[in-house]
Parts: sequence; structure tokens; C-alpha cells
Amino acid sequence: MRWWLAAATGTRGAEGAHLPKGGTLVRACYPQGGVGDDQRREADCHALLVAHLQELEVPRWWKRRIARKKGFPEVGQNRSLRRLGAPSPAEADTGPPKTLATHSHTKPLQMSRTSPILSMPLVKRGQSSCLAVIVHGWSGNAERMQHIRRSVEEKLPDADIFLPEYHAGIFSNTDPLRVARALEDELRHLANTRSQRADGRRYEQIILIGFSIGALIVRQMYLFGRGVGERATSHDIRAALDPADWVKIPVRLVLLAGMNRGWELEPRPEHMTTAVYLKFRLGMLLSAATRTGKLIGSARRGAPFVADQRVRWARLQARGDSFPLEVYQLLGEIDDLVSQEDQTDLFMTPDFIFIPVVETNHRQILLHDDSPFGRRRKEVFEEVLTLPKEELLERYGDEHERIKARESRPSEKHAVFVLHGIRDSGRWVHLLADSFRRSFPGLAVRTAKYAYFPMGAFLVLGSRQRNVRWFMDQYTEEVARCPDGQISFVGHSNGTYILARALDRYRSVDVHRVVFAGSVVPRRYPWGQRVQEGRVSAIQNYIADRDWVVAIFPRLFELIGEITPFKRIGDIGSAGFHGFMDPIANERQYVVRGEHSGALVPENHDPIMRFIATGDVIPPAAGIAVKDVDPRVDLLSRLCWVVWSFLAVLAIGGGYLLTTTVAAATGTSIAPWAIAYVLLLWLFLQTV
Repeated sequence: MRWWLAAATGTRGAEGAHLPKGGTLVRACYPQGGVGDDQRREADCHALLVAHLQELEVPRWWKRRIARKKGFPEVGQNRSLRRLGAPSPAEADTGPPKTLATHSHTKPLQMSRTSPILSMPLVKRGQSSCLAVIVHGWSGNAERMQHIRRSVEEKLPDADIFLPEYHAGIFSNTDPLRVARALEDELRHLANTRSQRADGRRYEQIILIGFSIGALIVRQMYLFGRGVGERATSHDIRAALDPADWVKIPVRLVLLAGMNRGWELEPRPEHMTTAVYLKFRLGMLLSAATRTGKLIGSARRGAPFVADQRVRWARLQARGDSFPLEVYQLLGEIDDLVSQEDQTDLFMTPDFIFIPVVETNHRQILLHDDSPFGRRRKEVFEEVLTLPKEELLERYGDEHERIKARESRPSEKHAVFVLHGIRDSGRWVHLLADSFRRSFPGLAVRTAKYAYFPMGAFLVLGSRQRNVRWFMDQYTEEVARCPDGQISFVGHSNGTYILARALDRYRSVDVHRVVFAGSVVPRRYPWGQRVQEGRVSAIQNYIADRDWVVAIFPRLFELIGEITPFKRIGDIGSAGFHGFMDPIANERQYVVRGEHSGALVPENHDPIMRFIATGDVIPPAAGIAVKDVDPRVDLLSRLCWVVWSFLAVLAIGGGYLLTTTVAAATGTSIAPWAIAYVLLLWLFLQTV
């Protein structure tokens, strides 16, 4: 029983740095060597297998195979394996946490069965007046941070060093929020128990050092320490917070090539080579096919972990609390993942300094070798560790101010996003924006456009989510520049879906006033809940009486989500034709004459603008207002499944007749012509 668990999990690592191989994992359940009765032994091994299969970097079908071969087939059916961080009944507390022994001068690791942490060694040094926390990045481990550790040891001889390690393989599914929460809990424990040593002293300074995605983790640790939880809304941050004691100690955040805005491949980063770019592309394809790589995916630009953190950071700094915090970003001048312009939210921190490092790419920031540039990297890092803020600002202030000036723009108290939909070049967006600027010059109008979005891409869930991430990146940039301002929203078609999904997936998002036209959001969308949470002030919805696009196409997905277990399919709907069911949205819901863009005609600009700018509710003009939707389109909507079936039969039957005719005329097999027809049909859907 003892040998198979490590073989099943495939956990790598050396004693004291990672979870050990072999039977040590199971012996972790029984550190004294006794295994208890058979029932207890089986229950513990069952729970531990569930926990570590969650972290295993292989597809879910492979996890099921492992569980079946090891005699626990029910583990393979555990739904918690489908997503990280969802404990199952088998993961409930069945005993005390297990202890994995580390080397003699480190603190033993207390690990729960679902912990993403591999090891948390604390090395006590000198007078222990300072605590340095070093967090590695993606595809890294503690060993890759050894140059950083040695520099800390040399320059801070009285600093305790806390060098944790978590599951961060290339295809790791580790949740960085869980890593940050576990590390912050441990940091809180270390800070609180420091005074229990013989000298009775406390830490005088805490230094948090994070590389790449580790920089995001240490920032999240600080947010947790300030009392900002993973489900905190902007309204919660503006209210009273309950900070931990350790954030009241002087804290210095040292970010090494920190992915503050997240990473993105489109457009390709300026200094990224073709080989690295192709490797990332291949990795993304493999991750999508195997449903792995969630760790690096969580650091993508606009992803919830990144966007929520940036919004919360900016809102928190806008409070103006006097906590002793200094933040330093060391970024290579030829970094191939992070841009110098990605620091907008950090400039909100009063004591933030941006420090460029010459001739250094993303990974080289950790390399303190004997080359001239390696010695310079070490010198800069040691300066950040030891010099006071004033001296660092004197040395690097010019470059800091240059980047800050390039990213700064006037601060507006009220901004509005105007967002187009599918199959739309956005002409109406510019007309409405011009009307806004003429009528309300004090209102900032944001008309950022995403790429042309055809119907075929709209019908694919993953394609829709890409635009949500894009919008969230734009939203976080706006909040970072004016964290105490208000943001309103005008959206059409897919633009309405983008905001609704952002409100669902990102707890930090709030909008002041919302106008929807041609909405593809489900009718049952919980606007009342969003208003109650303080994340939406008011919404106005326009329905076009002949909007056959919304009435037929998204309506089928909405029906599937309502009457089948496949709820995710129903994340689009027909509120742009049938209206919302929530009373909050019904208060300001109007029917206008026209098709999909009927509400966006110039005659209706004034009611839209006044509602956004002042909150005044003005019904549509008499020339475009109607009482109800067209009954013919309404009938088609009710029979949307018939329309879809007809189109499917037409596409399949027409393709069959066409391919068989061509194959017979040319005397060739039907297979290549069928493949060509499917490709042509897909290309057609990607362009219309």
C-alpha cells in the first residue's frame, strides 16, 4: 500500500525541497511508522490520492486510469478532479494535518491534503530581525532562485529566509490564489510567532521577492494581508478592512520581471524570438487539448487572477491608508514576456520605483553570474534589498518618471465604454462617441475595439471568452489610471455578453450605469443580485421589434441551458428580443422599431447619453418607439429549434449532394471532397 501513491502522483523533488518520492508520501500520514487499522489506512490513502491527483499535470482521463489501476476507481469519478480547488467529501478533515520533515534547521512543513505547496522551509539566520520571502515563477522551483537566495544571505545576514515551493510545472493546474492564501497564512504565522523566541523580538522588516508569476503571488499575499479576500468587490475594499499584523511592519515588495498586467502573444512581444513564440503557441494548443496548464493560463492578460488583482490593488491604494509599503519592479530592457508599459496599476502605489536592468531578458533577471551584465544584475538587486527609498529614487528616478509620464493621462471622474458586437465594424460606436463628446465634454469616452468577430466564432464558447479577457484588460487599465472614478457601459450584441460575463467571472468589476441594445444575454440574468452587491447602479435595455438575429440564434442556446444539464451552453440568450425577467431591468426596458441595431440610430442617441451621464430616464422618440415585438419574428423565436434544424439539414444534405456529385464526375473518393466542404463551410462561418 505504501509504494504506489508516489508512483501514482509522480511527484518529483529532493528531500527537504519537494515532496519526496517513494513511500514517503504515504508515510507522511503515519510519521511514527504505525498505520492503524486497515479501514483508517485505506481512508487516508484515498483522501491523499484525491488531493495529489488534483495537482498532477496530466489530463483527467489519465488520472482516472491511475486511480482505477491502484484500486480506487471511485476517485477517478470524483468531480473535484475536474477543477482545482473544489474539495470533495473524500477530502474532508479525516484527521490532523500531516507533517513532512525537512532538514534540521528549517521549520517542519504542515501540509493539508489539498495544499498546492510542496515545501515551506524557514532558515533562521543571525538575529532574525528581517524576514525575506522568495517565491519562484512558472516552470521553476526553489533551486532556480539560488542566486537570489545567495544575494539575500550576503547582504542581509540577520534575515530569516522563507523559500517555499509549489507545483509550477509547465502544465501545472495549480491555482495561484490557493498558493498565495497558503503562503500568506504561513507568513502570518511566522510573523506572529517571532516574538515567542528566546529574545522576544519581532521582525523589523518583511521583504517579499517574487519572480514572474511569483510576483503576482506576492502581490496577492499582500492583498490578503491587508484584508482583501479573493471574493472582495470594489464596494468591500472601500469599506473597513481587517489587516493582518505583518502588514503594519515595513514591507518591501521586490518584483523580478513581474507579470503585473499578465502575458499575451497577440501582438507578439517585441523581444520574443520566433522559437520562443512557437513554443508558447504549441504549449497553448497542448494545454487546451489536455485541459492542463491552468497555472500559466491564470497569468494571461485579462484572466480573473490578474484582472481582479490589478483592480483591487488600484482601489486599495486609492484609499490612502498609511501602511509602510515600498514596491520595486526590476525589469530587463529586453524582457521577452513583460513590457515596460505594463506597470500602470503599480504607479498608483505612492512608494513605487521602476528599475530597468540592461541586457536582461525574462529569465536572466535571476542570473547573477560572473559576466559584466550578471554582476550588474546582482548589484541592482542588492541595492534594492538594502538602500533606502530616497537613494534608490535618486539613482533610478529619471527612468521611473519617463515610464510614468508615458503611461499617464488626465484623470476623469466618469468614463464610459462603448462596445460593438459581432459582424460589426463599429461605425455606430464613433457616431455615438462624437455625440457624447459634443453633449457631455466632461465625460471620458472609451471606444477601444476588438477584432472583427464573425458569427461562427461567436457560437464557440472559447472565442467569446477571449473578448471578455480583452475587455477586462481595458477595464483594469482604466481603473488603474483613475481608481476612484466611475465607469459606465454602452454595449450592443456581443458587447452586452462581454460585460455580463465579466460581472459573472470577475468579482472586482463594478459599473455605474449600463445601456444594452440587441442584447445576447440570457433573460434570467440576475441584475437584482448585481445591484444588491453594489456592482451595478442601474440598467437600461433596448429591444428591437424585428431583431431576428437575437430571436433565433442565441435563443436556441438559451433553451438548451434552461432544459438540459448543459448550463454553460446557455450563457447567451435572447434578452435583446424577449427582454430581461428581473424586475430591476424591467423598470427601464423599451421596444424600438428596427432590426438588430435598431436602438443605435442617431434619433436615439440623446436618451442613451442622458441616462449614462446624468441618470435621467427618457423614453425613445415617438418615431422609433413601438409597443411590442413583431409577432412573426416572435413565432420564429419560439420555433428557433425548427429553424436551426432546417439550417443543419440544408448544410449536411447540400454538402452530401455536392460532394457525391463532384466525386462521381471526377471518379474519385468522396472523402477528400467532404473534408474540403467542411473546411469551406467553417471558413464561411468565420467570415460572415
